[in-house]
Amino acid sequence: MAMIGRSHLHETTVRFSRTDAAGVIYFAQVLDLAHEAYEALMEEAGCPLSAFLKPNSIHLPIIRSEADFRLPMRPGDRLRIEVQVSHIGARSFATTSRIHVGPDGPVAAQVMLYHCCVYPDGHAATDIPDWLRAALS
Repeated sequence: MAMIGRSHLHETTVRFSRTDAAGVIYFAQVLDLAHEAYEALMEEAGCPLSAFLKPNSIHLPIIRSEADFRLPMRPGDRLRIEVQVSHIGARSFATTSRIHVGPDGPVAAQVMLYHCCVYPDGHAATDIPDWLRAALS
């Protein structure tokens, strides 16, 4: 999928609490890291997720996720997460996060998160508002 929108670079360290009994990052924690990078991207775009929790605000639930695991990530590993808006549709958008081990290291995992724009009451899908489309672009 071609990258088309806003991007953000997020850095973090693998903490022991994110690992499993084998001493590598637990698979669900990779989704959490991708979401953490997405939150930082949205904040940088002027759209912190807390703004979407206000009464009568649209919601942006994840409706699909995909993850490809390529290399183990261990406690203490420095991670560089490149997150970018990879798709913007009428009512949905997607982000792609490439998680690298080390500043110039290989991609250890790639995660795609798909969001749908919905009304809070009844969760009916709605078009992405122009102001959000501009922030994602």
